[in-house]
Amino acid sequence: MSLGKFLTILVIASLLLRLHLIFVYEINWDEFLHLSKVYNYERGDMRGALQSIFVHGFRWVDAVSANEVDQIIAARLVIYALGVATVGFLFLICRRFLPVHMALFAVLSYQSFSFVLQQGNSFRTDPIATFLLMAALWLIVCKPLQLRYALIVGGLIGLAGMITIKSILYVPTIAVILLIELYAARNRRNVLLYGLATGGIAILSFLTFYLLHRLTLTGATSTLAVLEGAATKTLGERDFGNAVRTFRLALLQNPLFWFVTGMGIFACLRGLIRSTGHDAVRWAILLSFAVMLGSLFVYSQSFPYYYPFMLAPVAVLCGVSLTIIPGSTRSRVTAIASIAIGLTLLGHYFLALGKDTAAQRRTLEVVHQAFPEPVPYIDRSSMVSAYPKRGFFMSVWGMTGYYRTGVPIMRSVIEQDQPRFLIANRRMLELDDLGPEEYGPQHFGLFKEDVATLKANYIRHWGAIYVAGKKFGLSRGNPSQVFEILIEGTYTVESSAPVMLDGSQVQPDDVITLAIGPHRMEMLAAEADVVLRWGDHLYRPPEAAPEGPLFNGF
Repeated sequence: MSLGKFLTILVIASLLLRLHLIFVYEINWDEFLHLSKVYNYERGDMRGALQSIFVHGFRWVDAVSANEVDQIIAARLVIYALGVATVGFLFLICRRFLPVHMALFAVLSYQSFSFVLQQGNSFRTDPIATFLLMAALWLIVCKPLQLRYALIVGGLIGLAGMITIKSILYVPTIAVILLIELYAARNRRNVLLYGLATGGIAILSFLTFYLLHRLTLTGATSTLAVLEGAATKTLGERDFGNAVRTFRLALLQNPLFWFVTGMGIFACLRGLIRSTGHDAVRWAILLSFAVMLGSLFVYSQSFPYYYPFMLAPVAVLCGVSLTIIPGSTRSRVTAIASIAIGLTLLGHYFLALGKDTAAQRRTLEVVHQAFPEPVPYIDRSSMVSAYPKRGFFMSVWGMTGYYRTGVPIMRSVIEQDQPRFLIANRRMLELDDLGPEEYGPQHFGLFKEDVATLKANYIRHWGAIYVAGKKFGLSRGNPSQVFEILIEGTYTVESSAPVMLDGSQVQPDDVITLAIGPHRMEMLAAEADVVLRWGDHLYRPPEAAPEGPLFNGF
């Protein structure tokens, strides 16, 4: 079997493994957030025009299933198709400079990276922008620097910017390539016009897409404020703690990738020093694909899902690394390295299988059975995407803003929005298990006032699902309790004996209506443990709930 066929088989196998993970790999909190944006748009609740234009391509997902897990899996299939096209562009860019087997090796190296395998299919804006930007790079590198292509490249870059503001991080790589072309060109005027046209069209297309998308929104927020916030998150945030931890994990899990990337950089530098003329230009352009690594020094939000976005152009260097192997041994060394990379890929795949969607899917099934119609709720990240989430998005960035404000918010959220249930999909929302030592920013938890408010107004229903409710223990020593209702509506009385509520006798299993405000619960003849649970005998499965957290990291 030829080396090219062997590498082709490995690349196809990597794509098949990645395809399988679409259906089984745990849904990340960001994916639920992106799905919720589709629903927000349909409800007319979307306010920000930036980084939300992607919703137009996914308005069909609610027809797939009533369960958000299935909807995200369907969206992942679209992302996967874009990912296949992305590695296609990577292959074509490599073929501009390298033989087939080296181009295939670069694709295999990219596909084998742990974060690419696990996060490359995620329903996020990053893979969409990666597809657009790699298409732009392919046109720049492989097509003539003519005005007609500049129009397409500029349009792709502008749309990518609307998809995610972090697309700006590709601009240095594109700029370096064009500067090299300008330096080497006989007719520099054409290259200069190409570059100016690309930049101008990118800005114009960004504004055009923005205005067209904004016209479809009702009550859009200030563009300047949103852009400032996105830019601050992308380039202005200086806390690199999470980014450093992620990079360490990337190094630990993918040493071979980083080794061959480093060898590719060395090969480019060696070739640049030893060559002149067109060969020097070739090596300089290849070296420019390393520029994207510099984004790790300016972008503090480089979590695992950022690496498929960042490494798509960098992976070209993996193919370049093979040029330093002497011709007589190149095929054998490449085959051995490819086998090693393939084994690494398998290891990452089997580890990924340990994170499945079963608990998420079942929890969402119960939510939809208990609440057949959309109602407000509280959680970390809009997990019940079809329903209106209330409160803030509890990401690192969201929690940072919460701490900077320094003001408890949960009482006002409950009073204004009446969230009927809560999903404990982050440790800080596990109300029954939280101790005082876990409150506040020093432990990355909610303020103690907010925890107290949630504990006073929600009771565990099933698994990670809490619903509006109250618990009482009435006894001879504590015959009556005054309590406050913040969430009005129908409640079911779960009691071991009849009790008095606001002066009227109620029986176990009665359904009552409570208004916002103070109420009194009193013991009758017998001591009683009483629960007021929101709803009319709200659905609760007879079987035990799944154990463990709903999210297990990236």
